[in-house]
Amino acid sequence: MTEDGDDRRRFWSRSAPLRALTEEEREAALSHLKDRAVGRMAAHHLALEMQAGQKRAHHGDPDAARHYLELVRALRQGGRITYAEYVLQVGSRMEMVSDHRWFQGDYTADLQPISDAMDRITQSHGLSREEYWPRGEEPEDYRVLSDAYSACLNAKLIETMREFGEEELADLREREPARYDALREEGRRSVFEKDNRLTALATLIDYYEHEAEAAGNAGAYLAGCLMWGAAAEGRLLLWCLRAPALAEQARQALPSKSRPKKPDPADWTLDGLVQVAHGAGWIGVLEDDDFVFVVEGLLQNLRQSRNLIHPGRSLQLEPHLRRDKTAFDDAKAAYAVLRMNEVAHAPRQPDDQSN
Repeated sequence: MTEDGDDRRRFWSRSAPLRALTEEEREAALSHLKDRAVGRMAAHHLALEMQAGQKRAHHGDPDAARHYLELVRALRQGGRITYAEYVLQVGSRMEMVSDHRWFQGDYTADLQPISDAMDRITQSHGLSREEYWPRGEEPEDYRVLSDAYSACLNAKLIETMREFGEEELADLREREPARYDALREEGRRSVFEKDNRLTALATLIDYYEHEAEAAGNAGAYLAGCLMWGAAAEGRLLLWCLRAPALAEQARQALPSKSRPKKPDPADWTLDGLVQVAHGAGWIGVLEDDDFVFVVEGLLQNLRQSRNLIHPGRSLQLEPHLRRDKTAFDDAKAAYAVLRMNEVAHAPRQPDDQSN
């Protein structure tokens, strides 16, 4: 540093000491890590036991179900599966047990009166035992009985969950069935649709949007800017995945120094996605009666704001500054402009109605 610099440095403000870790925070962190470790060790030993020559049990066998649930609980405790995957695994196994009991007649006393009443209605309309109405076209009295039959089976499933110690999931299915179904579907996709990138990305974009709004409402404006940037990156990536040939053509047309190096759009940075989208003609300008907005420029500003997540970049670009509501609104508006531009220019699937 120069002599003038040394002189100026004498007047710099002193950095405040960083907040120390409290004893409560220390204990909470160690408790969490120990709980995770115990779960992972338990899951490992349970998996080995299940592989050690146990005979294959029927899917409705209660002892086999209990062993399986012990493993799933340990995997959840150890952080090896998400909550949605836990809901799927436990829910599916409990459904197997409950369905098996249904098929072997354990629920006959509760269901047979409903079934008999439904048969009487079908016979009164001239239908045989093998004939049914399409869903939505059945008589009202038959529909009421059909719903009662389904409700009884659902109640039996919830009872089974409680019997096997799954009070949390039983309460969730009983009190918040829509959330239970959403979590189960999320878990199913996570397990069985890992390569369904379009659906996964669309879900991720929706998640980013909700996180951005939640952060803004809480006054966490930097977090909100990061999420708007992530949502914008997701939108651009979705376009490239929907039209891979056009995206690759636009990538190849870029100067070699600025061209994304790898062919898979999932490996591209936000800057690379913006350049490819511009080259493909998917983003351009947005005009109203008074102004013309350059979409690429707005996205580059959003990219700079998002890059403040990196401490080194923050020191270089905006030391001592924090993101305020104005910056959050700028990021939100840039994302909205991208969505407006998408309607006119971006590639879309025929059945895609999102905007």
